[in-house]
Amino acid sequence: MNKNEHYYIHDVSFQQRRLQLLCILLQQGKQQLQQLEHLLQRLEQLLQQLEKLLKQLKQLLQHLEQMLQQLEQLLKKQPCMDDPRIACDLSVCNTDSKYFCQLTCNRCP
Repeated sequence: MNKNEHYYIHDVSFQQRRLQLLCILLQQGKQQLQQLEHLLQRLEQLLQQLEKLLKQLKQLLQHLEQMLQQLEQLLKKQPCMDDPRIACDLSVCNTDSKYFCQLTCNRCP
């Protein structure tokens, strides 16, 4: 075997190992891509679920706003001074309940 044949065989062997490593890297990249695609599908599912929950939350908020309006209308129609069931303690006038006290009794200054 002359010197050129030796370098040729060595070069072919090196190229084969290099090709094998590239195939391994390609396979790993393909697996990672499949994992990313799976994660993307899962994220899309979660986004759809979040959108549904947001829609339900908006509906619930609208319902609660309607109920609050109805309650305010009822409280305006029924003065609490005449209704002993709705007693407004003046001590709540300086607390967070002041608004409710004003709605029900109009006794807070």
